[in-house]
Amino acid sequence: VYPLGHVSGALSPFRVDVLDADDRYELFAELPGFHKDEITVSYDEDKYLRIRAERPEEETEAHFLCRERRTGTFERSFEIDDLDDSQVSVSYENGVLHVVLPRKKEDPNKKVFTIQ
Repeated sequence: VYPLGHVSGALSPFRVDVLDADDRYELFAELPGFHKDEITVSYDEDKYLRIRAERPEEETEAHFLCRERRTGTFERSFEIDDLDDSQVSVSYENGVLHVVLPRKKEDPNKKVFTIQ
């Protein structure tokens, strides 16, 4: 069982490492060359964490001999069902986005019944 759904970066627009710690998940996404205002991290009611980065096309009269840097929108999404979304923290430094995703704590009032 994968708590973040099946995570595969083989054909993804950017690479992500996912760390499974006891009380949290941590994501590290490689997004070099982006400004932090070009990156959006969101979590919706469908329980999907979305990382979206957008590099706009530069308007220029220049004639490129080689152009390898891609422009446009790049997005990854991860299904997370046990996230405490009130405690998420996001930082971006040296081209790496770091997202800390605390897990929901067990409900102490939750009753578990033994099967007879």
